[in-house]
Amino acid sequence: MTRCSPIMATLVVATTLLVGCVEDDGRIDLIVTHEASVLFGGVLSTASESQEIHYGNLMKEADYVAHEEALSCGTLRPADSYIDITRLEAESDEAALIVQLEVQHTGGTWVPLASFEGEVRARDIYTLDHAAVWLDDEGVAMLAEIALSDQPVFDARVTIIASVDLQDLALALRLQLMLSSDAAACP
Repeated sequence: MTRCSPIMATLVVATTLLVGCVEDDGRIDLIVTHEASVLFGGVLSTASESQEIHYGNLMKEADYVAHEEALSCGTLRPADSYIDITRLEAESDEAALIVQLEVQHTGGTWVPLASFEGEVRARDIYTLDHAAVWLDDEGVAMLAEIALSDQPVFDARVTIIASVDLQDLALALRLQLMLSSDAAACP
């Protein structure tokens, strides 16, 4: 029988949801979902705009602490992670955007995680496994390493470059990780 327990913690600009499951075979899987709303407001086509997101420490999550010693691997779940263009106001209904996503172990060096370049409209959602999204192996590996470290806390930085001036831009960012006690469970 599988036992799952959802836990929700609200952070300054981000939300973390952790769901822990103990499988029949004793394997422990934790699904960690980090979500954030990123409000850019107006964006000029002559400059890039960046926003940083500080995610909470997993050591504050009871399920993580209870099972951290058993966890042997972690991986990003690209199909369950996404960039959502929640609001876009420009002269036309769409605009060409470059969206760059980087991650760092808090206080460390920024490493590219994903990027996207293309025409977007409000409410467009791009999962990180979408053909138009470039996913960086180094950033994916860094997230897994951070999640299993002594200090499992990271920051994300979203940078936008627009082809036209935008009156308003807002994104929703979701990064979902799977942590497991079974190394074979992480591709």
